[in-house]
Amino acid sequence: MNSWDLHILHVYFQLITNGQKRLDLRVPDPEDPKKAMNQMQPGDLVTFTPVLDYSFRLVPAASSLRCEVEVVNQFNTIEAALQKFDYQQFNPLVESQEEYINTVYSFPGYLERINDAGVVIFQFKLIV
Repeated sequence: MNSWDLHILHVYFQLITNGQKRLDLRVPDPEDPKKAMNQMQPGDLVTFTPVLDYSFRLVPAASSLRCEVEVVNQFNTIEAALQKFDYQQFNPLVESQEEYINTVYSFPGYLERINDAGVVIFQFKLIV
């Protein structure tokens, strides 16, 4: 069993807290063991820590959420993943699948990393 410490934007953290988000999409980074999500397995533990923005400034006085990974799916592309999953399961705040894909590709280095390692989608449950 592995443990994963993951940052997540505060708005998505709130969606996890209120039960609206139980799937997460991550892009593995084979060069960084902390981001080698393609090694994730059911039973692994995830700690989500909320951040204010993409500079990863932590939310003041916020607690983290601990979750257990239930199911892991790996896909070569985001488009392949979205044939199985609705984009709103990952980000209900965007208005279209195209907007979701563009958001993911907007992260520095993600396009190259997706081409190299694909994407990982994991379903989780909160540990109370």
